[in-house]
Amino acid sequence: MSNATVVPQLQSAVNALVAGQVTQAQINNIVALTNQLVADAVINFGPVIVTGTFGTQNVALGDWSLAGGSGSTTGVGANGAFAFGQGARALGGGSIAFGRGAKSDYTDTFVVGQGCQATADNGRAAGWACLSYGRQGYAHGYQASDRGIDRVEAYSGGSFGTGSEDLGSATAQTMRAVMRTVTTTAAPVVLTTDGRAFSFGNQLRLPDDSSFVVQWLVVARDIATGDSRSWRVMAMATRNLGAGSTAVFAPVITDIGISSGTTSWGVSVAADTYNGSISLSGIGQAGRTIQWVAAMIDAENVG
Repeated sequence: MSNATVVPQLQSAVNALVAGQVTQAQINNIVALTNQLVADAVINFGPVIVTGTFGTQNVALGDWSLAGGSGSTTGVGANGAFAFGQGARALGGGSIAFGRGAKSDYTDTFVVGQGCQATADNGRAAGWACLSYGRQGYAHGYQASDRGIDRVEAYSGGSFGTGSEDLGSATAQTMRAVMRTVTTTAAPVVLTTDGRAFSFGNQLRLPDDSSFVVQWLVVARDIATGDSRSWRVMAMATRNLGAGSTAVFAPVITDIGISSGTTSWGVSVAADTYNGSISLSGIGQAGRTIQWVAAMIDAENVG
């Protein structure tokens, strides 16, 4: 790689490495360092210092981190982070950003592709201009967003009337999740994406000016007896301006399977006008511990 240009880098943390455009001599150094690392790990299981100044305007500030390509950064405290590409950024410990403008901004987030971003714990974003800001959320495709809902997957192939770089505009997408809860009485209990009490972050929320159609495949099981019942539930929900305008149309609820001792069990769908969401509840039976699981998928039209 003759005539390669080496621009000064910043590598200021323990065991950090910055990498990018390199000369042949620098490649030889990298190989030697890698061999040293492998040998030490296999034989001694001890610490190895890996440092270097390889690439173009990259900054590695986290311990044991790597920044490579051009203008990429690992942040202070982003230990074990990896940022590679053009302007990639990894700011959380263990985070990975790979691609042009990829931003992995929280602990253990994973981002790959152009202009994608993940900002909450263990979030993932992949493709082009996708945004994940729900915990353990996943947005992929083109301009998808998990809307800050925990543990959902969002996919889009593009949005209505937006520029190509509009991050997470998500005006035409689908979302899916596995929701769950446990009942011990006959009172309705909302199924959520994280199995906890319903809140702003674990329900299917609608943005303003949107219409969703949602399907849930639901199965309930008494963990003591094995008695089970299942349904398919479908509903349309709309929201105009503000959470208070959220409305749900009459759902279509179809029984799939009913075992003995489950005739009193049921499901219901409602609008949550405080959080601006649509919720599915399981209705169990007093004195019986029933687990509820629902596979949810929707179509989202915003505009």
